[in-house]
Amino acid sequence: MTAQAGLGQAVLLLFPYSQISSCSAWGFAHFLTSWLVVPASRRSWDPDGEPTPASRRPSPFPAAGEQAHSGDNPQQPRLGNHWLLAGSPPRAGRNRHASYPPPRRRRKQYGPPPLPPLASRSKQSFNYNSQKAERLRERNSSRPFPHNYISQGTSRDRGSSIAQVRNRFCFRRGTGRAWRVVGFRSGRELVVLPVWVRGLCRLSSYTEKMGEEASDDKKPTTKFELERETELRFEVEASQSVQLELLAGMAEIFGTELTRNKKFTFDAGAKVAVFTWHGCSLQLSGRTEVAYVSKDTPMLLYLNTHTALEQMRRQAEKEEERGPRVMVVGPTDVGKSTVCRLLLNYAVRLGRRPTYVELDVGQGSVSIPGTMGALYIERPADVEEGFSIQAPLVYHFGSTTPGTNIKLYNKITSRLADVFNQRCEVNRRASVSGCVINTCGWVKGSGYQALVHAASAFEVDVVVVLDQERLYNELKRDLPHFVRTVLLPKSGGVVERSKDFRRECRDERIREYFYGFRGCFYPHAFNVKFSDVKIYKVGAPTIPDSCLPLGMSQEDNQLKLVPVTPGRDMVHHLLSVSTAEGTEENLSETSVAGFIVVTSVDLEHQVFTVLSPAPRPLPKNFLLIMDIRFMDLK
Repeated sequence: MTAQAGLGQAVLLLFPYSQISSCSAWGFAHFLTSWLVVPASRRSWDPDGEPTPASRRPSPFPAAGEQAHSGDNPQQPRLGNHWLLAGSPPRAGRNRHASYPPPRRRRKQYGPPPLPPLASRSKQSFNYNSQKAERLRERNSSRPFPHNYISQGTSRDRGSSIAQVRNRFCFRRGTGRAWRVVGFRSGRELVVLPVWVRGLCRLSSYTEKMGEEASDDKKPTTKFELERETELRFEVEASQSVQLELLAGMAEIFGTELTRNKKFTFDAGAKVAVFTWHGCSLQLSGRTEVAYVSKDTPMLLYLNTHTALEQMRRQAEKEEERGPRVMVVGPTDVGKSTVCRLLLNYAVRLGRRPTYVELDVGQGSVSIPGTMGALYIERPADVEEGFSIQAPLVYHFGSTTPGTNIKLYNKITSRLADVFNQRCEVNRRASVSGCVINTCGWVKGSGYQALVHAASAFEVDVVVVLDQERLYNELKRDLPHFVRTVLLPKSGGVVERSKDFRRECRDERIREYFYGFRGCFYPHAFNVKFSDVKIYKVGAPTIPDSCLPLGMSQEDNQLKLVPVTPGRDMVHHLLSVSTAEGTEENLSETSVAGFIVVTSVDLEHQVFTVLSPAPRPLPKNFLLIMDIRFMDLK
């Protein structure tokens, strides 16, 4: 001790202004004294104090069948407190036979593992890096996995291979420790083992993907070679998903260009048509209800329509007039929404900013079903999600068919046209780009009159009629002569949808509003007092004339606001949150801020529970009830 203290003081005197601290100087002195004082014969020793022959010198790995010692024995070369990785050979040290999971340690240790004692390094050359490399080679080799360390996860065959082990780094916040997760395949299952190590450690970067790869291996894969101006049509089976990948060439889906070597996932019920102008190579992974290549496609006619609209836009720019306003009409299941998406995508790809007007209350592509709205398009639609809905203009209708309240339907149509005209007055780019209007499939009786009213309200320039020559002739007869009416065929890939399928699509659209695309959001549930909100319904039931008093005429109740008293019959109904400031405003012509759904009603405490995409409180206290119900069963 005297020699070490004196030598430590000498080190401090030699380097008074260096970065060496007193602790470092004392450690350096201990190193020198240990090396100089201990005889050479004692630098590699056994418990009896006798020199250890070469055959008995300690090895970092015990021999086969030899019981290794544990504890703080200074005779064993200490390799730190690292826990064994999956498949690593046993190492000498304190915890080489400790069981998983590791006990919670109170002391935090940082830095690299300590070196072996000096006495064991005098006669034995020990290289930590070489030993580490040797352990990694043995760990990555395909040898049986030691079942002693499988404590989490299940495995059918514990002697399976660990050749498919992949790692990535992950740090445990707030501590100097982290977890190493090793994923490996065992039979048909994926086992994930977290193992504690010091500092940064690796976590399997492909543990999530390995499960997907395992399921993808079972999916059938089909390759298609498409010639120029042909399209691949496929439909996804129920409770299945299909992945599409563009291997070579160029292709597009409803006007949105595909990225090469990127997989696009389509869920159950999707009906997709992949078109190519110059030829391409595609690959489908998954079970499809039908998949075929068709040469009979109307894409060339749709492209000619887009070219004519673009010429009208360029002419409007030169003459400083407004751009073309297009309305797409036709019966149900003829592809009206697809043609609208196609024309909008082609316009945006040329730098235009058209407006998409949705008048189909049964579909709700801008918002949820039962609403009417408009959307300013700034980028092409996503292949999987569709158009980006950031700030749409939405109005409450309350039903999925216009016939329930045709006067309210026409009134909201006129209101949308007025707002769009105001937008065009202040935004020159929006005025030149024009709009594309999607309509409902009701084309007879009052539905036809609603189409004529929409064409008059928006002052449309072009009407595209899909697959019905009778409707084409009627519109050409009733609309002004300056309105260009075009008859186009529907695509051969359009299929008829049943009522059940339409109902499922509406429910999925509402669920996507609350939970996001494929469940990426988490809605909020909270209570709302009866006294905090005012609930109305647009339109009162019609009373027969025989029930009215003598000499009294029936009022128009379709636009009347009827107060609604909260009750148990309100459960599962959708409510629109109006942006109106007071009852003096016309609630039916006021846009909505969002939607909530009532999940339960408590009459005793005078509150009802709602599911909302945003936390409490509600932005406004005026609510409009819908006839649509939504039950969150998933």
